[in-house]
Amino acid sequence: MATLQDKISNLEDSQLEVVETCPICGSDSSTFLWVNYDRLYHLPGKFPTVMCDGCSLVRISPRPNVDAISLYYPESYGAYTSEFSIRTVAASNKLGFRNAVRASVLYGLGYKTNELSFWQKALSPIFTKFFYKQATYGYGDRFPKFVKDGNALEVGCGNGSYLSYLKHHGWNVQGLDLSEHAAKQARDLFDIDVRVGQLENVTFDPDSFDYIHLSHVVEHFYDPMAALRMVFRLLKPGGTVYIEVPNAEGAGANISGSYWYGWDAPRHLFTFNIKNLRLAIENASLSVIQMNTFLWNSFAWAETYENEFLSGEMLQNRPSEESEISQNNWTKAKARFRDDPFAGDIISCWATKPLTEEKN
Repeated sequence: MATLQDKISNLEDSQLEVVETCPICGSDSSTFLWVNYDRLYHLPGKFPTVMCDGCSLVRISPRPNVDAISLYYPESYGAYTSEFSIRTVAASNKLGFRNAVRASVLYGLGYKTNELSFWQKALSPIFTKFFYKQATYGYGDRFPKFVKDGNALEVGCGNGSYLSYLKHHGWNVQGLDLSEHAAKQARDLFDIDVRVGQLENVTFDPDSFDYIHLSHVVEHFYDPMAALRMVFRLLKPGGTVYIEVPNAEGAGANISGSYWYGWDAPRHLFTFNIKNLRLAIENASLSVIQMNTFLWNSFAWAETYENEFLSGEMLQNRPSEESEISQNNWTKAKARFRDDPFAGDIISCWATKPLTEEKN
């Protein structure tokens, strides 16, 4: 029986496809950056990486086609595993002062809570300032304001842990993922309706969601513009979408080069920057509300990837312990981020579907 390694090693030309033009700006002119590899799992393949000369969108070309790419998503992949990021609502909603603070913060976001005391209401702005991330289960700005009887969709929902919190706090939730394994986990663990398939091919009704969440999925889409247009179609007028993607022009990418964790070839088919992500969102008729970046220290991974490439074998401990080089690179990244708030490794963006659609 052929192993996964054998199947990938034997990819035929018919399983590869060249991306001739940029899906965002339409330019057919690009600059070669480097050949990249599957550094995370060490699965076979070489993946030429180019940058669009029109809008600087980075893409893999040629790339595995939609049928072959599933070989690069083993069941151990990140959000597919039950050990990854699963935190039960019951464990997080402990009684006592912590839960009182959470209720106070969520009250400020419009969520229904038990009757709050005077001090909880009065201190809500202070609690929100200092405990916002903890109170939103670690999600911070990814946690939406409440909409009464609101419908929420997460694209790339993995095992459903994020949706479980929204469901617990009153949202009607649905998920979408490419993995039947992940969808089954979400159903079994949290009783969440998760469909399996591509966003462009789903059968949700138009104007049916108040909130759509796409965290680290847009870079996986074969046609990100088609996906964003589908988001526009599925959102109710006035509905919001949260998008999070790696930043191709962040400090991590700049310092680590082809070893940057965020490239994640061949799973990340595209890598955005601030300008071309905004262009893509606006080309899909959505309006950007807020766009930020934040740092993520992946330099130990970059050093691991470089050492593995030079040695030709995977290290036992991954990532390796942070070295002086990694620490110095992290210091450089923080200094650059202080000077440029858009130099973070991750782009986060809130956008909305206008209440009145403009005629083109």
